[in-house]
Formats: sequence, structure tokens, C-alpha cells
Amino acid sequence: MLLWSIEAVAWKAKKNTPIHQLLSIKGGDIQNLQCLEETNEVVFKNSIHDDQLVVIYFASKNCPPCKRVAPIFEELSEEFEDRVVFCKVNVDENPDTAATYQVNGWPTFLFFKKGEKVVEVVGGEVAEATLYDWVKLLAPKEISDGKSDKGNGNKGDDL
Repeated sequence: MLLWSIEAVAWKAKKNTPIHQLLSIKGGDIQNLQCLEETNEVVFKNSIHDDQLVVIYFASKNCPPCKRVAPIFEELSEEFEDRVVFCKVNVDENPDTAATYQVNGWPTFLFFKKGEKVVEVVGGEVAEATLYDWVKLLAPKEISDGKSDKGNGNKGDDL
């Protein structure tokens, strides 16, 4: 079994401080995930719930488009904190992780559900409505009632 280590940061709205996500990756698919504060090491624990949506944001510290889209990512993580796991991967510090997922440009957003990648959004001019629409569409339906005025109803048009 091949496991890859990454450092990923999730934003917790109530504390507004980063906490580390612990991911287990097998064959390019997320297998396990658990939040744990103050760790740079990936640990493998607790399976992801079948309906759990995980959004991984690949960014570089020196990428102007990444800096522009970061507040949108943080806002989404605050709004959907109870139903979606948001992770940020610094590609400067984790180039092997970017290579594993074939991420060649940033920012890149990968959406995983049931342990498999279901959506990939790439580009610096990603519209807030596009990211919001994908999160709203893929989040568990019984609890995905976020702000309805942000989505434009055109899922994926800005890809």
C-alpha cells in the first residue's frame, strides 16, 4: 500500500486559526482524514464519512492569483465548516503532492467525495460563484443550505 504525506491547512471559522488536516492517500484517492492541531506530519486515522466532501486548494506563496482567491476559499470554509473539509496544500513545500495529483498550475481546487476526485477547478481568475456552486452542489444535501445569492446556477461554466 502506497501512502503519501502532505501538510495541509484547514481553516476553522470559530477560531479563525489554521489547524492541520491529516490525510491518507492511496492510489491518488483520499482514504482517511482527521483534524489535529500543531502537526506537520500526516497521520492516518478515521475513515472519511461516505458523503464527506473534501476540497483541497493547491497554492504557491509567490502566486498573485492564489493570493486573490485565498479570501474566497477562507469564506467558503467558514460558511460550510460543519459539512465540508477544506485543506490547503502549499506546493512550494509539497511539490511531490502536487505531482501526485498532476497539479501543474495554481491555484487548483480538487473536490473529493467518497474518497475519489469528482471535480477539478484550475486557474487564477476562478469566480467566487463557481467555487460556491461546486461546494453547494457536492456538499451533503440535507445540510447544504448556504447563501443562495452567491451561486449563479451555471455549474462549471467558469471552468
